[in-house]
Amino acid sequence: MKQFAIILSFGTWLFLMATHTRAQGLSLEAALQHGLANRPEVEAAKVGTELSVAQADQLRANWMPKVTASADFRWNPQLQTSVIPLGAFGIPGIPSDAVSNVQFGTAFVNTVGVQAEQRILAPGSKIDRRINALNTQAQALTVEQQEINVRQAISQAYFAAIYEKVNVQLAREGESRALVRLNDGKVKLENGAAIVDEFERLKLAYRMAQQATLNAQEDYRLALTRLAHETGHESLDGVVLMDSLESLEGGQGTLTDRSGNRPDLALEKLSLATNELNAQGALLRRLPTVSAYGAYGVQQLNNNPNPFEAKTWFPNSYLGVRASMVLFDGRQARLDARDAQFRIRVDSLDIARVERAYALEIETAATKLARTKVQLMESKENLVLEQRLYATDLLRSREGSLTATELRNSEFSLQNAEHNRLLAVYNFLIAELQYRNATGNL
Repeated sequence: MKQFAIILSFGTWLFLMATHTRAQGLSLEAALQHGLANRPEVEAAKVGTELSVAQADQLRANWMPKVTASADFRWNPQLQTSVIPLGAFGIPGIPSDAVSNVQFGTAFVNTVGVQAEQRILAPGSKIDRRINALNTQAQALTVEQQEINVRQAISQAYFAAIYEKVNVQLAREGESRALVRLNDGKVKLENGAAIVDEFERLKLAYRMAQQATLNAQEDYRLALTRLAHETGHESLDGVVLMDSLESLEGGQGTLTDRSGNRPDLALEKLSLATNELNAQGALLRRLPTVSAYGAYGVQQLNNNPNPFEAKTWFPNSYLGVRASMVLFDGRQARLDARDAQFRIRVDSLDIARVERAYALEIETAATKLARTKVQLMESKENLVLEQRLYATDLLRSREGSLTATELRNSEFSLQNAEHNRLLAVYNFLIAELQYRNATGNL
């Protein structure tokens, strides 16, 4: 018996642990953090930032000296013949039309050398570095914008899941009330205080309440599926949403207008700055570039295939400065600069458009938020009133002073008030989310 008690206690402990593991909690903050860490678009934007930083390293590497080594081992089975007009030199005793066939070189020519080149002047390189710095800032803003988009999507999905979760609770409460009315009708039917048709209506109402519960449960499952997609979870089966409507509808207090710092506006301004630099860089590319170069090598001239033979290797070296400049490029630089000026005008207009859109978005979001606040307060007052009225009608129905049809109407009014309250809270949370995004506080 003692061993059986120990085994039973251990099994109970395992069951409780398994139940606790299955029923994990998920708060809105935890959902946001998990989504930001696992959404591929956020990770892709971060990789883009790393790529821009790597591009800066590449631009700096362009100013490092370029050193190459070369080796050439050559065998000449047949040397080239050259004809020398000996008579042309006026040598005594040599006829004026005398020529001599001569072969210069050796059978084996081996060369080993090192060449180096260092950039000295490149007028467009400074512009390239500044453009890359702006691209890096743009990538960082892209990461920020993606994170805002993810937070907004997760918040909306979490609010929707809570909405459906509470909707399941309301459906179950409606089902319980329908069952109570059905039981009361059954008692009245047995006591002869109700007719059969009225009892059948009660049974139909109960079946409809059961179906409403099943529909609400299915909607909640779909809402959790969507939330899992937005947060990057494989599944949220068995996960309990920790936040309640009461905790989320508290609001965020007074929000400062930070719309001027929103990433999408900053990206437009960076695009303008980039095109201004592109216009400068297009003209700078016509200026000369200067580089220094040098080489050192040794060459072997030998008629024998022996690279180690003494006094057959001869050194050579040189140093130089090279300058190059485009004299005519088909007006390409000017055309590029002109195109950049067009893009500058477009960017300026886009900035003005975005700023105007922000003003409208903030005004619309503020109006919607104020309206949903009023609806939130009214729905709460209406729900309290309907709950009190239904409790009174239920008591009157049991006393026989209220018909079943009147009680059903009272219950429908209560259900309508409950759903209006739930919808008001959801609409308020969405309106507040939109206002936070519009003012740059998301």
